[in-house]
Amino acid sequence: MANDRSTMEIEATAEQGNEAVSASVSSEPYSRYVLRYLHEHPTARLEELVDVVFGAEVAESDSIATPANREPVRFSLRNTVLPALDERDYVDFDPDEQTVARAAVPEEVVTAMGIDE
Repeated sequence: MANDRSTMEIEATAEQGNEAVSASVSSEPYSRYVLRYLHEHPTARLEELVDVVFGAEVAESDSIATPANREPVRFSLRNTVLPALDERDYVDFDPDEQTVARAAVPEEVVTAMGIDE
């Protein structure tokens, strides 16, 4: 059969998929900032994470912090980054309460981000 794959092939494909997800999460700066912060602080409010991500972005780019620069960060976190991390079960994001809690971040993601336990 064309769909008859061994368990080892399926497991290898799943492992490669997990590595790809880990690489994409650890390479996306906003996701990385959020997961690093939640590693030290298991829960946070959305505005707290906006401050963290915005501060890191300003520090890395040597730009001037303005409310106009902050709003796109908030929009991205609320509408893209946190829902994506929630979908992967890395965080529990409650958009109504605007709270985020660390969930089960895979070890390979933690390692890829260089976080020491």
